Amino acid sequence: MIISTILLCLFGFLLFNFIIMAHEWGHFITAKKFGVKVNEFAVGMGPKIFHVKKGETLYSLRAFPIGGFCALQGEESIEESKYNDKDNIDPKRSFKNKPAWQKAIIMVAGITINFFVAIILSIILTFFGGDIQSNVISEISGNYSDFSNSETLKEGDEIVAINNYKIHVSRDIKYAIRVSDSNDFDVDVIRNGQLVKIRTSLVTEIPNEGSFMKINFATIDKNLFNIVRYAVADVMSILYSSINSTVMLITGRLSMKNLSGPIGIASNVGKIASNDSCGDALFKITSMMMAISIGLSVFNGFPIPALDGGRVLLLIPEIFTGKPVSDKIEMVINSVGLVLILLLTVLIAYNDIRSWGT
Repeated sequence: MIISTILLCLFGFLLFNFIIMAHEWGHFITAKKFGVKVNEFAVGMGPKIFHVKKGETLYSLRAFPIGGFCALQGEESIEESKYNDKDNIDPKRSFKNKPAWQKAIIMVAGITINFFVAIILSIILTFFGGDIQSNVISEISGNYSDFSNSETLKEGDEIVAINNYKIHVSRDIKYAIRVSDSNDFDVDVIRNGQLVKIRTSLVTEIPNEGSFMKINFATIDKNLFNIVRYAVADVMSILYSSINSTVMLITGRLSMKNLSGPIGIASNVGKIASNDSCGDALFKITSMMMAISIGLSVFNGFPIPALDGGRVLLLIPEIFTGKPVSDKIEMVINSVGLVLILLLTVLIAYNDIRSWGT
């Protein structure tokens, strides 16, 4: 039991780092494609514990196995002296001297790779998981007679929206219910080919002390086409819900206490590894990492200085004027963004530590 728990935690740890390094590999491969010199590709952060130079790039393993980076020539001029003598720097191979469209592609490549990693993981999960559920109600059970003011869902209804949140896969239903402000729901269904709007005191799959409603959904044939289609739709569902949750955090509709980081991830992986069977644990950990890969894409895509989205935003003036933002202004903007990210990191770590073991 202890050995299997350790192995499952190791699996989660390696998959988490693979997702992060896949992001950096996106920057690496596109930089190489456009002729930008990659000074270093590092796995982990902190001091180097192992390194090897292959060609012009230093590949390193660092002490703290969380994260990594891809150091491009000309990306951080202050850091150039670590890798090159002044006489050994080729301006044509500098990131900052490349056309704006090439720099933008390099910046968004990590986000794109994380998205495709999530799709691959989703296909694997869908293939090895249980039945594929549709949004069509196959059975309604439970004691919901107390919902006297509620209209009734019926077998055969296809749920297409809950409180105006569009429903594409079963995951959307759970998310729409979870983020609702009340137990009353406006449910849009397709019934006999017609759109029907229902106001109901829906829905929980777990009976409470009073009335409850349990809904089962019809399954979809599990062939290759449906597996891929559902896997992509499931990833798009997580992508949209991640963006929606971020907007809710910014607007105050969702508490900052809901944020979680590496400490919280480690805690959740440990709980899953300790409490679930090996097969279930592998499935849940992989599913968690799929969501994290999408979350990493969303987070890096936001137009915040020092993140990929923010750095692409700084390219807009260059696209219209042909002149890049000055190094001094870019450094100030990115420094402010870095401070904000560090403050957010501290807040997330505080949340994780406070909720550890709960």
